[in-house]
Amino acid sequence: MTKQTLPTRCITMQKNEAVLLEPWLLHHAALFGFDALTVLDNGSDNPAVLDTLKRYEARGVTVIHDYPTKEDYGRKGEIVADIIREWDRRGGYAFALPLDCDELLITVTERIAWDRASVHAALARMAGQKSTFVNNRMLLNIPHRPGYFRPQIIQRAIFAADTITSLDQGYHFPGTIYPDRCGQSLLACLHLHNRPNYEDIKTVARNKLRHLTGEADLATMEPTEEGYHLYSYFRTSEETFLSQYRDQPDVYIPGILPYLESLGIDWRPMLGTGGVQLPLRPPHNFLVHRAEHREQRHIFETYDAAYYAAHNPDVVADPHYGLWPLAHFLPTGWNEGRRPNGLSQPPVIVEQMSAD
Repeated sequence: MTKQTLPTRCITMQKNEAVLLEPWLLHHAALFGFDALTVLDNGSDNPAVLDTLKRYEARGVTVIHDYPTKEDYGRKGEIVADIIREWDRRGGYAFALPLDCDELLITVTERIAWDRASVHAALARMAGQKSTFVNNRMLLNIPHRPGYFRPQIIQRAIFAADTITSLDQGYHFPGTIYPDRCGQSLLACLHLHNRPNYEDIKTVARNKLRHLTGEADLATMEPTEEGYHLYSYFRTSEETFLSQYRDQPDVYIPGILPYLESLGIDWRPMLGTGGVQLPLRPPHNFLVHRAEHREQRHIFETYDAAYYAAHNPDVVADPHYGLWPLAHFLPTGWNEGRRPNGLSQPPVIVEQMSAD
């Protein structure tokens, strides 16, 4: 086996993810094979989800029904860590990737890529290194804008075989036998958290908090430290929620929709419909984008990661934004007049008569 096909296992815990489960399985199977995937079912009772689990178990996915309670969800980090330790005892793999069911693994270099070769090349760079690995780059989908994403610097765990010591409930802090060495991987995730129906977002948030709150009123109770960000959905109207994405910079990845279609995935239930869709193949698979005047004017430009880093040493030196300067350019650098590239060509501008 070559370095480009390092055996890698993905594991998720889910409950009733009727829209996201099959895309999660199909994408990661395209990268690693169905037999590399493990689903911990946290008590699903949706017939469509149970059917999906049964069908893909027949194709090689490991489905475990031993953890059906909200208390099990609250200790999912411990459960996943125990399963990875069992994989270590059996051997035969190089990396373990705990993921949520709304996360699709990709890579970010100067390009954003989601193909098998790019992902395995990113894994190969970590092979043999004695380090604790993290993936700290997420691309959060923009509601009702399929193909549009907001960069976020959020840490996620990656484990090389035979290194795990602990894992937290949110998969943010990997404990390994190399506690003093941390390596940033080239891996990243599409974070498909923003479902088209706002009530669905609230349902998912409620399920994630239930092990902490029971049936308490999430709109009025004091937020817990764990899952703190989820309480905002119960204290914000849908319009206010959507407004935080309106006329804000993001990235446009036109190729992701045809890729999902190539796997047989209907992306509309996940991502909704809307947004400007352009028949382009950007050189790095994405463009930076911002809208103005309530989505009536759209500006698209090429982003050159090497150029931005070379011309903005203050960003590179920043302990946070230095991890991913793109996450600085979009909310801050663009408005400050910093250039995304050294090209002389004008941006692509699309004018609309009214907002989407």
